[in-house]
Amino acid sequence: MTLNIRYLFNCGEGTQRLCTQHKVKITKLKNVFLTRIHWECMGGLPGMLLTLADVGLTNIKIHGGDNLTHALTATRNFLLRTSMSVTTREFPVEGSSFQDENMTIKQYHSGRKLSRRVQLKRKFRFQQNENTTKLYLITRRRYCLSCLIRLDMDQSMFEMQLLRLQYEDAVTETHALLESNESSNYLQKPDNLVNERRELYSRRLPKSKPNPISIAYICKGPDYKGKFNPKSAKALGLKPGPLYAQLADGQSVTAPDGTIVHPHQVLGPSRPGAITIIVDVPSVNYIQSLINSQEFGPYQSGDENFRPRVIIHMVGNGVLEDERYQSWMREFGDETEHLITGETCNAQRIMFNSAALSQLKLSKIDSNHFRVPFYSNRPQKSLSDISNLPAKAREAEPKLIYQTEPVAQLDTSQIVSDFGPNQALLTDDALWKEYLKTVEIKNEIQSTKLDLAQFPGNDVIVTTLGTGSALSSKYRNVSGTIITIPSCGSIILDAGEGTLG
Repeated sequence: MTLNIRYLFNCGEGTQRLCTQHKVKITKLKNVFLTRIHWECMGGLPGMLLTLADVGLTNIKIHGGDNLTHALTATRNFLLRTSMSVTTREFPVEGSSFQDENMTIKQYHSGRKLSRRVQLKRKFRFQQNENTTKLYLITRRRYCLSCLIRLDMDQSMFEMQLLRLQYEDAVTETHALLESNESSNYLQKPDNLVNERRELYSRRLPKSKPNPISIAYICKGPDYKGKFNPKSAKALGLKPGPLYAQLADGQSVTAPDGTIVHPHQVLGPSRPGAITIIVDVPSVNYIQSLINSQEFGPYQSGDENFRPRVIIHMVGNGVLEDERYQSWMREFGDETEHLITGETCNAQRIMFNSAALSQLKLSKIDSNHFRVPFYSNRPQKSLSDISNLPAKAREAEPKLIYQTEPVAQLDTSQIVSDFGPNQALLTDDALWKEYLKTVEIKNEIQSTKLDLAQFPGNDVIVTTLGTGSALSSKYRNVSGTIITIPSCGSIILDAGEGTLG
């Protein structure tokens, strides 16, 4: 996050609702980076795109690995926002990077260990396609939206056409495809957009295969200019004023005597921008590929210019306990902060406190129909129980802020408080007592009523998993309903974002 732009890494289910609950602004979001094309990493992306379009965002870039475009176009039957331009950028080549005025982000692939048979099969398939056409090779380097190793040109163009129709003026970083006259004609804006959508949306997407690749992102801020030295400027014949400001801004100026003064003559040494690394290691099968990567060597060399300020680890079960991974973490030095996030090493906290508090109050009326969501304020495994971790390793927490510039520091002032029945109700103690008294009277009256007569279907259970809201909000969620019919099974009506969790 910078003053003028937001960067989002992964977008799991409930992300937009979490931002609403905790007042995290997303209107300045311009780029989304996905570590894996997997539901746990991008399950909240369709809903996020809908919300961003509705709040007036006109364009956004989504970066990820193979099948990113395929995953987005798969939502075409329910996700349509022609007011927003979406650019997808896939990373089929290691070492590629993204850069804007605030950040340079490099990406590196790691993957799980494959069997020898699978490795040979993939090697043969790549060799078959390696020398196909010049257009194929250029497209591969320019991050075609589909992996052309597996898909032919017509299939790739079909996916791009769908994405353009799904989001008005959606583009991809695949200039080579546009060099072909045939391809350019294919991408011409149709006279009848509605009919084209209807025709293309009815077509089945080309087959794709899951890609187990995980992407690590190395983010570097801009270099900071050296401090301006007024004594040096004065010695060169300059007087305080606009010339000082121009030099401080990196511009050469002319002194009164005609001498040209360059910035390096009056500025101290520049300082490299802060480095942040984000790694996603979903299982121990990814560890060997990660530690074998030479791309992390400079950041583990001990050179202060390359030392990461903070590394965010998204780990699966057993990864932190693995000696190989522990050794890899320690190689970054004692001063690097490590923020750990994972299913077992993070507490299963209540994230939507407002809705949970409302549910808690309603549970006093009927605890069967209004159940308090499951939560645990303690992790299954504490980091203190895992030996050989770096000294500055700690659990990532909701709204924990790590400030990289101008001074590196952790800000814990905004961490979300743990949810608990007693803590949640302390603020209106008198009102709460009155509420409980009213509930008690209601329950006494209810207990005196006769049971309803038996009737066909009275054992059918209807459970609302959402509230039927058009948009997820602080108190309400989108539609999701499960109907349980004894001896027959269950039926799910709608399965909006957050239905499972």
